[in-house]
Amino acid sequence: MKKVIIILVALSFLAVSAGLAMAAQKQAAPKATAPAKAPVVQALTDKQVADITTSTTETVNSKKWMVYLNTLRDKPGKPGTDVLTFAGATLTSQYLAAKGFKPSNCSIHVQPDESSVLETLMRDAMGGMAAWRIVLKGGNLGGTMTVWNKAGAVMEGYYFTMTPPAHVAAQAAETTAAAAATTTTTTTTTKK
Repeated sequence: MKKVIIILVALSFLAVSAGLAMAAQKQAAPKATAPAKAPVVQALTDKQVADITTSTTETVNSKKWMVYLNTLRDKPGKPGTDVLTFAGATLTSQYLAAKGFKPSNCSIHVQPDESSVLETLMRDAMGGMAAWRIVLKGGNLGGTMTVWNKAGAVMEGYYFTMTPPAHVAAQAAETTAAAAATTTTTTTTTKK
């Protein structure tokens, strides 16, 4: 009989311990929450896409676009500028034209947020290629440009914006301040 009581006490102890362990585990586990809802994006109609495409073409053709090239690699002093010109859907890069790259036609993709992505692949006579991905949103251009040689090795990679990098803006401010300091004012007085 003692053995039965000892076994019952041991089983009771195990059952209580298991119950307490399960309760502690439930409290430690994070409560399940409903998954976050993705924002609802309305699909654009064919007419909206056509209107945005026309507007994009008109906008990019309206002027020469000066952009600031920022290297994707750590090459000091490499950031510079480029002037992008569009004629219809054809892109010309002043920077790459100097390296022998020919103008190229862009494809325009309208995004759900009504921005436009222009993409093109330029080629040079040596078999090199330059891929452009240009985003036009709110009248501003930005994007990436990557140049490969004939063998397919990446030679240059840039992201570009219409806003100068901090060091370019600081340099421009210094130049403006220096110009202002050297400007002299001449005052003429007349005696009565």
